[in-house]
Amino acid sequence: MKKLLCLLLALIVLASAGCAAAESESNYSSYAEEPADAADYMYEEGSYDSYDVPAEAPAPEAEETAGTASSSIGGLDEAEYVQNDRKLIYTSEYTIETKAFEKDYSLILDAMEKAGGFVSSENTSGTKPEVYGDAGRTAHLTLRIPVGKYSAFLDGLEGVGSVLSKSRSTEDVTTDYYDNEARIELYEKHYEKLMGYLEKATDMEDIISIEREMNDVLYTIDELKGNKRYMDDRIEYCTAHIYLNEVVEYSEVTATKESFGDRVSESFTSVIKWLGRFFEGFAVVFISALPVLAILAAVFFAIFLPVRAAKRRKKRRQEQNEK
Repeated sequence: MKKLLCLLLALIVLASAGCAAAESESNYSSYAEEPADAADYMYEEGSYDSYDVPAEAPAPEAEETAGTASSSIGGLDEAEYVQNDRKLIYTSEYTIETKAFEKDYSLILDAMEKAGGFVSSENTSGTKPEVYGDAGRTAHLTLRIPVGKYSAFLDGLEGVGSVLSKSRSTEDVTTDYYDNEARIELYEKHYEKLMGYLEKATDMEDIISIEREMNDVLYTIDELKGNKRYMDDRIEYCTAHIYLNEVVEYSEVTATKESFGDRVSESFTSVIKWLGRFFEGFAVVFISALPVLAILAAVFFAIFLPVRAAKRRKKRRQEQNEK
């Protein structure tokens, strides 16, 4: 009899413990049905107010390797991304001298249009040189050229005027590009989870906290997508800076190693050219001043000669009176 009573008491205690556990399980959270995910986003004190996601969410590191990569993006090994689709930004800068400004300016724009590009910015100043020493016109063009036509466009610039200097650069943004894409995907998945929590939330304080966090995530996604659009634009369209300077004569570039006779010959030629330009300029100034010189000569003869003649007559009278 005593054994039967003990067995009944044990069954009653076990049943009570099971009911208490079930009640605790049902009251854990009204919107956290997936324990693994809920553990990631619940707060230490059990309140949604302490939940936060860092502005810099962890993204897969994209380190370039020789043949392997430790991370993957979108199911593909990063090494495969880098190898098959590198993201490169091309930029070039040309300084060109020209004696035919209008012609070479048109050639540059024609080459740009043929390549399917467009003018990003332009700054033209100065006037056409009339005499030696005039500065002439200058044009700074920033052109955007599709990457597929970029090499052909630059080759066409070699026949425009006299190329004084040129530089080309390539920036590899593959790592930054795919890091940015991975972060976009990460934040979009996080936003979907927040949407699920919002649908299940019943407490007004939790709803406000979730909506605030959703706004922050949307802002971050928009910023990341803006970075992607900016990189896509620079990758798809290369940038060419062209400085076109109008000159009377092209700048001479001489070799650093030359004989004494060559240096004397070049110096003599430079002196002859300088004298020619000097006398040419003097002739231009003299011819331009001829009307003014003619007026001055007329005034001189109209005033100076009569005064001089009057003085001579006066002097002769004085000499006659003294006799």
